[in-house]
Amino acid sequence: MACGHVDISSRRLHIHHVERGTGRCNDFSEIAKTIGSWMKEGDPGPVLLAVDAPLGWPIRLKQALLDHNAGEPLVRDRCTPDHDSEKSRPNLGNYLFRRHTDRFIKCIGLGASLDVGANMIARVARSALELLSRIRCDGRMIPLAWKPEDLNGNSVRAIEGYPRLTVRQLLGNKCQGYKTSKEDGKKKRKRIVDKLCDDYDFHEKTMRKPENPSDYDDDLIDAVLCVVEGRHFLCGKSIGPDSGLFKKWLRSQQSPSFVNADDIARKEGWIWFHKELCNR
Repeated sequence: MACGHVDISSRRLHIHHVERGTGRCNDFSEIAKTIGSWMKEGDPGPVLLAVDAPLGWPIRLKQALLDHNAGEPLVRDRCTPDHDSEKSRPNLGNYLFRRHTDRFIKCIGLGASLDVGANMIARVARSALELLSRIRCDGRMIPLAWKPEDLNGNSVRAIEGYPRLTVRQLLGNKCQGYKTSKEDGKKKRKRIVDKLCDDYDFHEKTMRKPENPSDYDDDLIDAVLCVVEGRHFLCGKSIGPDSGLFKKWLRSQQSPSFVNADDIARKEGWIWFHKELCNR
């Protein structure tokens, strides 16, 4: 977990806390308590939670399973694109298990994210949604943010980040694979932390592994990268589902019933990433 503050005038990001969450199984009480205490610190104002987890499931998967009975094939016209061909049929699972935001990211050359409908990441997504529901002490749900203007007054909103893309925006492809335990991964983690220290206000010692102070914790790096992506969003630098690039891709890929980009994102969720990545 990481907590930062964006100065309104300078847009400078100050990162105050970086720590590992504590809790086992489905006990989110300590994590929710810590995040809640961070939200109360300092001057009152809006809060943005940037979460490294999918916050929704594919529309096509939900529709295909709605009336499905065991042993039956999944209905084709509910889970495949109108322009399906023999050549594309081996990859039909992509239309079931990947959200539009996942396929869009891959299509524009930014790599593949984990399939929330098919990978263990589904458990992470469920846990993230449960955590969001417990952070507010008054029991109210935390809605997603779709534009910087959604953050006003004392509002609390959430977005979905993706640390791998934030690293790519900061350092190109030089630090992909920074999570490996090999010496190369250790060097890449150091490059990321050095870059974060150069660009933002926080102390690199908070990122070191307690059991190995010469190395940095990749989970803590991811937490800080989510905070950085939150800053990008607040500064209007992130690509959203209302972008012309996504809408153009959507028109070329989907049937008429799926062309509303805003509705799709609100149903499935959206991975926010820096606009610079679309120009590389």
